[in-house]
Amino acid sequence: MLWTILLLLLNLCYASLEEDIKRRIEDTFGKDRVKVLRVKFDRKPEDSKPCDFVFDMEYGKFKSLVYLYCKGEKYTAYVDLLWAYPVFIAKDDIPKGTRLSPEMFVKELRYSKVIPSDLLISEEDINSMLTSTNILKGTVLRRSLTRSVPVVLRDQEVLAIYREGNLLLEFKAKALENGEVGKIIRIRHGEKILRAKVVGKGKVEVF
Repeated sequence: MLWTILLLLLNLCYASLEEDIKRRIEDTFGKDRVKVLRVKFDRKPEDSKPCDFVFDMEYGKFKSLVYLYCKGEKYTAYVDLLWAYPVFIAKDDIPKGTRLSPEMFVKELRYSKVIPSDLLISEEDINSMLTSTNILKGTVLRRSLTRSVPVVLRDQEVLAIYREGNLLLEFKAKALENGEVGKIIRIRHGEKILRAKVVGKGKVEVF
């Protein structure tokens, strides 16, 4: 009878530790971005031992481990989880060379252990894309089906942003070359030539 009670108490402690890890993961990544299915341990820590948690996982990646350091001993928890991510599905056939817009797609939430990097597309990204091939109705949009278009044009007046610590400066400048989102271009501000990263339509960030 005593052994049965001790076993039940141990299982309850173990379950509470699993719930603690699940809660910490959801707090870190957001409940809407991750679904924890199961937590398994290489060996069970004693409930009386206070533990420090170290998370070895990254959004969208397969590797999902938690290391517990309890009074000088190390334990490993293997987390079985699914990452949530949005996909954009074409409402109709889209010809090659078409400038894309979010209205052409249905947004759907999906879950997977690993998220292909070329599926991580935002609505803002879509606005700066052209189709590089024909896209059929029902196709999930991937970066490999598109190419970027310039959102900053040569000789265009752009909004330039400069950040340093808590300081934020905004000023007008002139683009000296075309640029897609993420591209480094030259801009002119007065007599100065500066380098800046294109961050949006008509917007750059000076570094």
